[in-house]
Amino acid sequence: AKLTPQDVQRYMNQKLAAGLSARTVAGHRAVLRKALNDALAWGIVARNAAELASPPKQPKHERRYLTPDEAKYLLTAIQGHRLEPLVITALGLGLRQAGVLGLRWEDIDEEAGVVWPRMQVQRLRGQGLVLRELKSAKSATPLPLPDVVAAALRQQRKRVLEMRLAAGPAWREHGLVFPSEVGTPQEPRNVARAWDRLRRQIGMPWLGMHGLRHGFGSLLAARGVHPRVAMELMRHSQFSLTMEIYTHVAPELAREAVREIDRALGS
Repeated sequence: AKLTPQDVQRYMNQKLAAGLSARTVAGHRAVLRKALNDALAWGIVARNAAELASPPKQPKHERRYLTPDEAKYLLTAIQGHRLEPLVITALGLGLRQAGVLGLRWEDIDEEAGVVWPRMQVQRLRGQGLVLRELKSAKSATPLPLPDVVAAALRQQRKRVLEMRLAAGPAWREHGLVFPSEVGTPQEPRNVARAWDRLRRQIGMPWLGMHGLRHGFGSLLAARGVHPRVAMELMRHSQFSLTMEIYTHVAPELAREAVREIDRALGS
């Protein structure tokens, strides 16, 4: 109750001076703001001091999104690489890395043409890598399975069988589509490092693992898929998250629209 906006502002200034990034400090403020909002609702405090303090300014980084031509080049460039099925799955389904690594064979119904991503791989203090259920209500909704992803998953199934034979008694079955060499959940940092090397080799150093998820959204936008449909496919909790991708892709869509006019007028 004694906390003032000046106290919060002073705290943030001290953290910035200590070397924390503006984004991290803004996250600190967000946690405190949420806690004080609960306290406000319960009548413990009369105001939200964190809400009244100004968040640190964060530099805006211009995001780059995959174009259809870049996506085609990507799939050609990674052909035969061990990460190929994983990259195609992430790009073709729009899943986060944790969701791709948590994908199980039982979650895939190729005959019905759907995927039910229900699990994710997370590292928890004192427990190591664990499989946890996706808590989002949207996770109960199946995703359509594109043919290109289905083909990549069939390729991955063969690879997993080879891995199981090579591991022998050391294999620990978890039913994962993208397991470690002994069947256990893969370490996300190892996957990220392998992808970092590969993306530099193929001349796309700007394309992070999460960029594959954004690339899924940009491809939907480029094909004229309605943003509301894209929101459901990407399982975004807020429409604004989907529109951020669509807004960035808008200039390219505008150029394509002009080309359509040229074609219509016979230019």
